Amino acid sequence: MKTDDLMHSAQNNNDSSEIIKNESLVTNQVTNEKSETENETDLADNNLKAESSADTILRKLKQNSEENQIEINSIEKDDSIEEIEEEEEDDDDDVEADIDNLDLSSLSMQELNSKLNDIIINGNIKKTKNIVEIIKTNFYKRHHAEIEKQRLAFIENDGKEEEFKPAENKFEDEFKQLYNIYKEKRTELNIIAEKEKEKNLEAKHEIIKRIEELINGQESLNDTFQEFKELQKQWQNIGVIPQSEIKNLWSAYNYQVEKFYDFVKINKDLRDLDFKKNLEHKIKLCEQAEELLLEPKVVTAFKILQKLHRIWREIGPVPSDKRDELWDRFKEATAKINKNHQDYFESLKKEQINNFKAKTLISEKVEELNALQINSHREWEVYSKEIVELQRLWKLIGFAPKKDNNKIYSRFRKACDIFFNNKREFYSKSREEEIENLKKKEELCIQAESMQDSTDWRKTSDLYINLQKKWKTLGPVPRKNKDEIWQRFRTACDVFFNNKSNHFSSQDESQIENLNLKKDLIEKVKSIKLSENKKENFLILNEIQKQWTEIGYVPLKEKDDVQKEFRSELNKVFEKLKLDESEKMELQFQNKIDNIKNSANSKFKARNERDKIVFKLDKLKSDIILWENNIGFFAKSKNADSMIKDFNKKINDAKDSVKNLENQLNMFDDIL
Repeated sequence: MKTDDLMHSAQNNNDSSEIIKNESLVTNQVTNEKSETENETDLADNNLKAESSADTILRKLKQNSEENQIEINSIEKDDSIEEIEEEEEDDDDDVEADIDNLDLSSLSMQELNSKLNDIIINGNIKKTKNIVEIIKTNFYKRHHAEIEKQRLAFIENDGKEEEFKPAENKFEDEFKQLYNIYKEKRTELNIIAEKEKEKNLEAKHEIIKRIEELINGQESLNDTFQEFKELQKQWQNIGVIPQSEIKNLWSAYNYQVEKFYDFVKINKDLRDLDFKKNLEHKIKLCEQAEELLLEPKVVTAFKILQKLHRIWREIGPVPSDKRDELWDRFKEATAKINKNHQDYFESLKKEQINNFKAKTLISEKVEELNALQINSHREWEVYSKEIVELQRLWKLIGFAPKKDNNKIYSRFRKACDIFFNNKREFYSKSREEEIENLKKKEELCIQAESMQDSTDWRKTSDLYINLQKKWKTLGPVPRKNKDEIWQRFRTACDVFFNNKSNHFSSQDESQIENLNLKKDLIEKVKSIKLSENKKENFLILNEIQKQWTEIGYVPLKEKDDVQKEFRSELNKVFEKLKLDESEKMELQFQNKIDNIKNSANSKFKARNERDKIVFKLDKLKSDIILWENNIGFFAKSKNADSMIKDFNKKINDAKDSVKNLENQLNMFDDIL
């Protein structure tokens, strides 16, 4: 056997076996090409009986080379290359194009069942495993939420928790049936796929056998070579085979190909032409592999590289003086792409480990809260907000490693469930107190309703104010009575204060004079001339607003129009002052104070506004405490600098708001 004639098959065999040792590449990638000995003899072959036979083989080699070139060029045009034929399909890691953007949170259980049924009927069962699992997760979230809703309603109606039994859910039965059908279909497909692999294995063994028979056949050389090329095409078109058989199968195939080339003994000119075409093709593959280094999607680049390696192996040998240089170039690009692929998943793994650590810290924090003795409504509200904040932080953190993700989620979910179960138990025990508060508030409603037609304005106003103070000292009532009892009390108070407002607005004879005075002030604003001194202008406008406030009531039907005109003219002047935002806010609040002073039931309205400020103030102070606690909690955590920076900004902004609200509170206190 002539050494050069064996280059095509020997190189294929070496490439195929070496890649199995490469820890980063799939089984079918090649990793090395061995140089062969330089012991060429006279390559004029007596077996090539006639010049016409050599011409025929030359033409076929050219045709084969052109087909290989077409296959190489097609890679440039197709970014979605299929898995190579020997690669095992991984059903457990199926990738779906839009899975990251899949949002099922708004779908009902019935709609989720419909989506699963649609996948069973129209979907690709082998490529929808992750989507189906997401559908399953969302379905049971809604199912458990519905059970919890039923349980709370049962307890709300004085039922005992240990006696609670959830209602039968027809959608769950339907989901289980659909899910079982889906699993059966996957099982059937897997069985079919395995049978198909075995069938493909038999077909490839048959091709190897037929190549072996060609060597011993009696046909003409032209016919034999044509049949050999046809068998190679058939080999490439056969699908995947069992993973365990790949190495042995390729060794047997390359061995018979080697023997065939030895049998044919192609003359040197034809072989050199073949080598030249192979060189061009492999240079093209090197360029394509190097271009993959610029591909932003690491996984896509890795998969295309697999395709390039398959084509490299099937192209055949190149001139010996170019072999090592060319292979080193291709191998260098391969190593870099494999390194990027490995680094990508290493980075992903590290990120998931950090996520696991952060989620562990959050779970431990919830467990610490569960160990506290909480004995007041106020404490429950504060700690509930803290739990909600921790849940929000949890959602911002990505997945933990696959082996830990479900465990850490179960731990966190269990800890949260314990907290809110304890909270429900606390409020359940305080139900008697809520019923007692309801009775006391009903008594206050009766008192308020009994005085609503009184015309002793001063005395009755004081009585209503005292009733409102008592109302605030009482604790919560049952949730189902909360809105109703409040509306009853508020209505009684509004009736009296509206009557009082109407009485005084229609009774004051000086309101016409006040109206004229206010109109004069409006004209004064219109004709005002501003100086260069902003502060001086500001004081003048404040004095005008003060005069406006001191004038008193105007006729009710004129009140809104004159007030609107005054504010409009005043705002025009303020715009000319070009005040900054803080000055504007201060003036706007002062205007609000002035409007309340000039309105009917000014003290009642001022008290309502004051209560709103107190509520905001309490909430901000509570939030500041919570945020400061969060900073302490995350201070020792790695990669928490940006989070701590955000919390510090929120705390500083909140403290500034507290100062502003306290100033506003003092201004309302002056009215009251």
